[in-house]
This record gives sequence, C-alpha cells and structure tokens, in this order.
Amino acid sequence: MEIPKRHKHRRTRHKHHRRINPPPPSPPPPAAVAIPDDVFFSHILVNLPVKSLVRFKAVCRSWHAAIDDPALVRRHLELSRERQHLSSLLAIASAEDIWENVWNDVLSENISFHRVRRLALGARAAQPEVEIDLMLEKFSPGHIAHRILPTHCDGLVAFATSAGPVSICNPATQEFVVLPPGSGDNFRQSAAAIGFDLWRNRYVVARSTTSGTRFMLGGGAGDGWQPTRDPPRPTSPGQGPACTRNGAVYWFIYDWLEPCALLRFNL
Repeated sequence: MEIPKRHKHRRTRHKHHRRINPPPPSPPPPAAVAIPDDVFFSHILVNLPVKSLVRFKAVCRSWHAAIDDPALVRRHLELSRERQHLSSLLAIASAEDIWENVWNDVLSENISFHRVRRLALGARAAQPEVEIDLMLEKFSPGHIAHRILPTHCDGLVAFATSAGPVSICNPATQEFVVLPPGSGDNFRQSAAAIGFDLWRNRYVVARSTTSGTRFMLGGGAGDGWQPTRDPPRPTSPGQGPACTRNGAVYWFIYDWLEPCALLRFNL
C-alpha cells in the first residue's frame, strides 16, 4: 500500500504595497523684500552709469533728491576714478569748410563732444581700433575758435570763447552752463581751466588773460570772478593749460622768456 505523498504547500507571500506619499508642497515664494533706501542708494545706484542716473531722476521726487545729493555724487565720482577707463573725450568746434587753414581765426558757434573708446585688442595689434560716439552737440552763445583748448575735471569741460564768456559742459548729463561775463572777456586768445579745490570742496574755473582771473563754482554767496595777482611770468597766449593736478593749474610760460617752463596757479 502506497503512502500518499504530501505536497508541500508553498507559502504565498502577500505583496505589501507601500504607499508613497507625495512630497509636501513647496512653500510659496517669499514676498519681495523691501530694500532700505540708504542701502539701495549707497550700494546700487552709486554704481550705475551717469546716463542711467539721469533717467532714474524722473522716477519720483525722492529719487531725484537722492541722485542730486552731493554725498552720492562724491561717492559716484570716487568709484568712477577707481575704475579703469579706456575712453577719452574729444571736443570739436564745427567748421563750414574742413579744409580751412587751421591757423586762421575762423570762428564757430557750434561745439560737439565725442567719446573716443579704444577697443580692447591684443597686444600684438599694430594699430588699435577706436570707436567714436557723439555725446552732445550744442550751440554756444559765444564764438569759439576752431583751435579750441578745453580742459576737463571729473567729467566737466571748460572752454573759453573768443569774444564771450566761459562755458562749462557736462557731456554725460548734457548740461551746459554759461558763466557770467567777467574781466578780459574780449581777449581773443584767452583760455580757461577747471579744477577741484580740496579746501573749499568745490570746483573752480580759472581764466588766463592779460590779467589772471578765476571763477568759483558752487552754491553760496561770493561766487563770481575774482581778480588775482599778476603772475611772475606771462602765460603763452593762445595756448591752454598743460594740466590740472591737486588743486592747481599748470600753464605754459611764454616761449620767448622761458621755453619748456610751467607756471603753477593754485586754485
């Protein structure tokens, strides 16, 4: 008699379905955080170019007042000096005839300012390329000699007309100011220079004529042309200053007296 075999019953494994919970919803993005005005003005606006600042002055009155604040202007100027600039400013008094002899006393009433940028090329470039952009074209009330001799300081350009007052221009903001007439305005070969007086914390314009005069820019009483003492040596007529540096203007001395010599005029 055969003993029936026992069939081994396989244990059925019940499949446990794991429930996967969806990830929790991400929190809503935080609302825009308001930047304090002092942080916005002192860390953001102060690093923008001048053209942007001029446009932003039209946003509201508070922005207009903040951008015109002398403290922000000084800080913007300090940061601009620290950056490397590969551009130069070119002032041109337009002529009707470009072939006119440059030594003739041809006068014009139009002046244009151009930014000349040197393109960053390799050191092996034989002739670096330049890019010229027109910044401002302005009508000047006084006659300008084509041999214009402008000077600049912190973006401000000063130039003397042949038979009229001195003009100050800021090509970046397109501001053009004509200074009141002073002594020596009829001197045909006068030249003007602009510099910054560290002691008075203001810009000063000096004009070289037969008798030296100067003009102080800035608010407050006392602004105007002030005659100065006669220089120990006459400056070279029809020649602008060599440079402005550390609150002083350096003029060329008349060649017949002392060639290759400079006269320092403290602002």
